[in-house]
Amino acid sequence: MTGPPAAARHSEPETQLLRQIQVAGSMAEQVMARRLEVNGTDLAAMGHVSAAEPPIGPRELSQRLGLSPAAVTEVVDRLESAGHLVRQRDTRDRRRVQLRPSPTAVGRVLTEIAPLTRELDRLADSFDDAERAVIGRYLTGVLVAYEHFGRD
Repeated sequence: MTGPPAAARHSEPETQLLRQIQVAGSMAEQVMARRLEVNGTDLAAMGHVSAAEPPIGPRELSQRLGLSPAAVTEVVDRLESAGHLVRQRDTRDRRRVQLRPSPTAVGRVLTEIAPLTRELDRLADSFDDAERAVIGRYLTGVLVAYEHFGRD
């Protein structure tokens, strides 16, 4: 009988901390979903729509969430009905629909995450420029690793 791969048995302390951050982030997302009165899928959709530049449409959202187009239509309908999302026609291609967060939703989310943002900013301010450069380089590498892993 073989055990887990060597990489699963041991990882660097920083990697272990990143895993703990993922768990804490997941718990924070559950809290945010409850506060916004949406489910986890709807919150994930809101995140993708908010972060997208240029704006994405339902097809792109379907791909990002790994859901069928019909399921994404239900998600978008729910979010639009709740006032979290607006559909807009693309000005260059009127057949295309763009999804954008509503101004109300943006304000509400920013209000909800303000305490966390302030705490993280205070923490960042506690480091000198050289430390921040190292942290930034590490976090950029983490982001690249996640993006690479997340590609299909």
